[in-house]
This record gives sequence, C-alpha cells and structure tokens, in this order.
Amino acid sequence: MINWKKICPICAAVVIGWVAMLVWMWSGHAVDKILLAILMGMSAGAIATKYGHNVVWKSLMVILAVPAVWFAVKDQPGTALVFLGLVILPTIYFNSKLNKRGERQDDKFKDCC
Repeated sequence: MINWKKICPICAAVVIGWVAMLVWMWSGHAVDKILLAILMGMSAGAIATKYGHNVVWKSLMVILAVPAVWFAVKDQPGTALVFLGLVILPTIYFNSKLNKRGERQDDKFKDCC
C-alpha cells in the first residue's frame, strides 16, 4: 500500500504536470514538447536516484526511460507504454531481490521540501 504522506509534493507536482500535458497533447492540443520532455526526464532522474540499487539498474533506467519519453513526446503513446513497461520490469526485479536480502533503502527525498 502507498504511504501518501511520504510522497514528495514537488515530485507529485512534476508528475501531475507532465501527465496533464501528455493528455492535453494526445487530445490534439498544442503543447511545448521540450518542456514536456524536461518534466518527464526529471521524473525518470528522480526515480533512478531514489531507487538506484546499482549501476545496472540505473543504466537500464536511462536506456529504457529515454526512449519512453521520446516516443511519448513524438505522439506515439503505444510505443512509449512498451518502453515504460520495460522500465517497470527491472524495477520490480531489483526491488524484489533487494527485499529478499532484507536490506533497506533510505528515503533520499524524505526531507526534500
């Protein structure tokens, strides 16, 4: 279950911003695609930093998240979702592997605001 009190309000605002921009763009309206890509990249970078288990996972995050952002901004949501799924799979794998070892990752964004 998600602990809503631990979600950084800045990160939440960024995600809400780019999701709203994507929906607006995909519904046929004009959107500044550079700003959209910057906001999406900020989220990808924050996730890689917060949940960065090792260099392999961080590398996969960059290698797979960049095309996901690219295809989303180029108005190809199907392909973007495929890459997003490819980002989620290693995330689940590394999180389950980490949890089995009983290690705990400190919340690096706990006091971000």
